[in-house]
Amino acid sequence: FQLPHSDEEPEGCRIMLFVLTAAVLAASVGGAATSTPPHLIYLLADDYGWYNVGFHSPEAHTPNIDHLAQVEGFELTHLYAYRFCSPTRSSLMSGRLPYHVNQDNSATWGWTLPSIDIRMKTLPQKLQEAGYYTVQAGKWHCGLAKQEFTPVGRGFNESLTMLMGAEDHNTQRNGASNVSTTHVDLWHTDKPAFGLNGTYSANLFGNYAVDAIQQHASLRPTIPLFMYLAFTVTHEPEEAPDQYVDLYPPGWINDRRLYMGMASALDDAVGNVTFALKSTGMWASTLLVFSSDNGGPSLVGGPSNANNYPLRGGKGNAFEGGTRVLGCVSGGFLPAVQRGRKLAVPMSGHIAVADFYATFCGLSGHTNCTDAPGGGVPPTESYDMWPLFSGQTDASPRTETVLEFRTAPPAGLNDAAIVQGDWKYVQGRQSGTGWWWGPQYPNSTVKVLPDAPGCPNGCLFNISADMTEHNDLSSAFPEIKDKLKARLNALGATTFQSDAAGTLDSHSANAAAIGDDWWKPWL
Repeated sequence: FQLPHSDEEPEGCRIMLFVLTAAVLAASVGGAATSTPPHLIYLLADDYGWYNVGFHSPEAHTPNIDHLAQVEGFELTHLYAYRFCSPTRSSLMSGRLPYHVNQDNSATWGWTLPSIDIRMKTLPQKLQEAGYYTVQAGKWHCGLAKQEFTPVGRGFNESLTMLMGAEDHNTQRNGASNVSTTHVDLWHTDKPAFGLNGTYSANLFGNYAVDAIQQHASLRPTIPLFMYLAFTVTHEPEEAPDQYVDLYPPGWINDRRLYMGMASALDDAVGNVTFALKSTGMWASTLLVFSSDNGGPSLVGGPSNANNYPLRGGKGNAFEGGTRVLGCVSGGFLPAVQRGRKLAVPMSGHIAVADFYATFCGLSGHTNCTDAPGGGVPPTESYDMWPLFSGQTDASPRTETVLEFRTAPPAGLNDAAIVQGDWKYVQGRQSGTGWWWGPQYPNSTVKVLPDAPGCPNGCLFNISADMTEHNDLSSAFPEIKDKLKARLNALGATTFQSDAAGTLDSHSANAAAIGDDWWKPWL
């Protein structure tokens, strides 16, 4: 499997597994001082449940991811993302929390979403300015109506990408809102990727990433690499090759075996990427981040066979199961003393996906890792986490995060949440999916109804003492609850949504796609 790659200077983006090459930190704890900044690689899994990885569940066959988290790196135990996928991706790329960039992006199909506001300078654009070659592979879901909204238009030199939100994993076909037909969704840098579809998605995007790493080592050995590899698994539809499904007991319900088969296929692809980094000699100067984009889907309609045990809820709500995501930091650039630990107690504070913007930018050696375009566009709100990751401190600089603030249409929606220190305040129905899951979920084909009570009057949790959110402390600490609610409303008043600007026209998009049977930018 080999695809042509661009030799031009940085303009592209490729993998949601961020690998950071050890360079610019001459005095950093760990990596050896070199004249080149570190390679940065971010691997992002899609809809990956908290209890569907081996370092949380003994039943999950994910040896490569486990090795990254437990041997060659450390687990991130308190990493926050958005309740569903597209806003998390916009947050990572922009360095803003989701409610300040693209919170209203639909979790369904790509034609219902705006792009990241074009005035925001993205992470790959910052890294290009610092001299990086940038590659993106896999799911984009950050804008597609114009070529300037696609990965290459937002700072990647090259990409092989699914522009929308979901697809058939074997054919790369999908549909769009209000359109009955399907087309192939696979875009190669600046044109349709004709002839490249038809391979299982974890292998398709994983192999592209491997090829890009090998070519980079051969053609650009002195240039640091930023790769964003955003896998499309374990998102529905639940499809996996038999070799992975057969790793799991035949006594399990089939949907659970399929979902876990996707997790194991993902793990193999991750292993291939890390092997490529090691075999090319790049691993020693790489910092790699792996995470999910949101909690696993347990009761969000359609296939919902992920498990977030012991956390409450899942994809589609702001409880910990929906927003606290599994993750790890690894790579040869990571100080040896940090490998094999759990980044939890005595760590204070927490981490948000938006914080990788400042963290990677800082490691690149860029002299300005903020972005404040003005004109009503919120500035970046990303914290540099390298002092925490490198072991220089156990205290995260982030102690407060608005997880969501959705008090606009649809009518009656009043979902919002904030974390501040040990405390978390949640309000709204939260999709009616705030249940707790057992370690064997799902063990029945009969789905639990989405009628969990939520927090119509607001709930207060101490998530340091009660990460499973069983105990609403509203009556015990009414002053803290009122204070957090007031703070949430004050911050929520600054909510910013990127302008759709004519990008929601699925019928025009379909008209442009019909001739080639291929989705593409149409404006």
